[in-house]
Amino acid sequence: KRGLYFDVSTYNSAIGACGDHSKWLLALATLRQMRQHTLEPSVASHNVAINACARGGQWLLALAQLREMRQQQMVPDVISYN
Repeated sequence: KRGLYFDVSTYNSAIGACGDHSKWLLALATLRQMRQHTLEPSVASHNVAINACARGGQWLLALAQLREMRQQQMVPDVISYN
């Protein structure tokens, strides 16, 4: 039996698709779901979540993602700040 395998890249694509359709809440839920499936979000994961929040006009949530990255000892990159 073959099952579906979701890796960080798959989740990043899903989060990005949410952002493309202004579904920022679903994007953040998908980011949280990664951890529930024992996957650690990458800088790119946070970047697409930040973009989803920004597209949805949720600037405070976008800033909260930057703060979360720093709390997890991640270094935001130039994309994080765009």
